Amino acid sequence: MEQRERQMAADKAAAAQEAAAAAERAAKAERAAAAQKLAEAEGAAAAQRAAAAERVALLAEERAAAAQEMAEGVQRAWLREQAAREQAAAAEARVRELEAERAAAAAAAA
Repeated sequence: MEQRERQMAADKAAAAQEAAAAAERAAKAERAAAAQKLAEAEGAAAAQRAAAAERVALLAEERAAAAQEMAEGVQRAWLREQAAREQAAAAEARVRELEAERAAAAAAAA
């Protein structure tokens, strides 16, 4: 009887050990699955951050190109304005020259 009880206790202990080992394997599998999901989520988040950084870089390039275009436009406008001032000054000088010639002709005719 005592041997049977010992055998039953040994069987129960073996069953408990098997259950504990199965639970440990299940826990390891769950940890591995969770780690995989976490890695996938981190990878997706990193990809999203990289895409966002790329968008920011593209916007910065677009802003730089727009600023360059604006600077070139300002420079072209300044050059046109400078040319117009020079033409106006030349025209004024020519008007003064013609007025001086007219005054000289009028003085000679008088």
